Amino acid sequence: MTKERGNLSFFWVKIFIQFLARILTIIFLYNENYGEVSMSCIVYLIYRNKTVKVGRVTDL
Repeated sequence: MTKERGNLSFFWVKIFIQFLARILTIIFLYNENYGEVSMSCIVYLIYRNKTVKVGRVTDL
């Protein structure tokens, strides 16, 4: 059951990242000046979310 749930969450994370990437490309097309700053913030957020999720999975 946990394995199935893990695959499902991974699937949703993949969809969310793709959705985020599309929005980001649109934003970057409109203002290139803030591209680097927002990119570093997003990388940090994704990294933080991954570590939190991994922690939860190991707790289960």
